[in-house]
Amino acid sequence: MAQLKRIIFFTFSFILSASLSSSILTGLNLRGELLFQEKEISIIVQELFELINEERKDLGLLTLQFSQDLSLLAREHSKDMALRGKISHFSTSGQSYRDRIIEAGFYFSAIGENVAFSNRPQAELIHETLMDSAGHRKNILDPDFDQVGIGVVFRKNKGYFITQDFRRAMVLKKEEEVKEDIQRDINDLRQENYLPSLSFTKEADDYALKCALNKAKDKAPPPMPHHWGETQFLFITSPTLEGIQSIYRDKVLKKTYTRAGLGVSFDKSSKYPGGCYFITLVLISEN
Repeated sequence: MAQLKRIIFFTFSFILSASLSSSILTGLNLRGELLFQEKEISIIVQELFELINEERKDLGLLTLQFSQDLSLLAREHSKDMALRGKISHFSTSGQSYRDRIIEAGFYFSAIGENVAFSNRPQAELIHETLMDSAGHRKNILDPDFDQVGIGVVFRKNKGYFITQDFRRAMVLKKEEEVKEDIQRDINDLRQENYLPSLSFTKEADDYALKCALNKAKDKAPPPMPHHWGETQFLFITSPTLEGIQSIYRDKVLKKTYTRAGLGVSFDKSSKYPGGCYFITLVLISEN
């Protein structure tokens, strides 16, 4: 009688968050040309950045890093708003901040955006009005964010258009490095529990990588080799590597597992637009 194989699947996902808010500080409905008053604007940007971090310091939060690249993105959106003469989270072409930051190639696990308008070049007034709005305040004080970009554009006879773009940046590791770290950690865990190390074979690694690549493209896993015994699959999707040991810790300590395969792919998808690690761990028992 043919031996019945048992295949076990586990899937784990970490969802990124994003929040957006907007408000009008002061409104003018006049036509005018776009002006870039660099010195005045650079002062406003610097003061807004300092005011954000003062608020965070007061609450014991980590201060934000100022991102020049994110500021260029924010300024382009402020310019777009100034040309239209109104504030919006959506560009003239209909792109949201999420769309714009993805198109610009940023990796992130959380994003948020504040947009505003003022007819006065006073950073304190702009900041106070933002802080009086629950949505804007949430972005400014969100502990998940670690970077901000600020773009300010002045339009003659109209005023100042402000964009504050926030994100939590992803520190990327090479896929092969991530794979080696996880393999080492798994066998360290087994040795600590008086179990022999797992043998990560090329066949199993290649298969696990195909699974990870398919998972990133929302495709089904490829057919499993027929000669494998009882097999357990762990599918992990996460924009961060923090805390993933808790997912596989108990699974890898089963005595009957002797071989394993590990595949790691970093990619963007509709569910993880800021980028995500797609990890597949295959644990194989002897026949």
